[in-house]
Amino acid sequence: MQYQSRQPRAFTIIELLVGLAVAAVVLGAASLSLSRMISSRNVAIARHTAFSRAEAAATRLALDITAAARSADLTFSKVAVTDAGGPIGRDELLVLMTSRRPLRGTDSSPEGHLFEVQYRITSTPSGTEALWRRVDTAFDDFVDGGGIASPEFRGVTTLSIQVYDGTNWFDSWDSDSEGLPHAVRFTITAQDDEGRTTATSRRVVAIDRVPVPPDTEDAATNPSTGGTGA
Repeated sequence: MQYQSRQPRAFTIIELLVGLAVAAVVLGAASLSLSRMISSRNVAIARHTAFSRAEAAATRLALDITAAARSADLTFSKVAVTDAGGPIGRDELLVLMTSRRPLRGTDSSPEGHLFEVQYRITSTPSGTEALWRRVDTAFDDFVDGGGIASPEFRGVTTLSIQVYDGTNWFDSWDSDSEGLPHAVRFTITAQDDEGRTTATSRRVVAIDRVPVPPDTEDAATNPSTGGTGA
């Protein structure tokens, strides 16, 4: 008995073309899926970056407002808001605050516990927008200058501030003439490095006011003012 060996059959042109088409479809789907995954990751990172910047700036600003110096003598208190006007919020804030941390980080040169803190949006040397924080010792010759200024929060593009007097909200304020406000509210907008995604953070910070002491003679005759007289 004789056996004849079968020769392996080669792929036809049609089979090769079909195989290449299937491979191309699989590779295209994998590439599209990978591209979408990378795009989603980049969007998530951008959103997180913008949100983190806005939240960090709002938290720092709220802490400084909370630490505002309170005194019945307005010489030792300061809350001033400068309204930049226009559709883009670029307001400025100046607060006289209390802090135990030395400005220059050295214990050899005591600087007191009162500092003037100012916030302003401007460009950094690299050309990017940032929220600058300036800190200086209080009661020097220049209330709105001097000290150490640094771009604390990069990517911050807008800062809108309003002040509450117990009845209405105002776009500008100066405690030297209007007294300490009851509250300050602000809105901060920040963006990621590419400028494609923005995030907004808002705060309302109450400022405890120092009550005016009652007049001695009035308190003695009027119980409603805190006196003990009938």
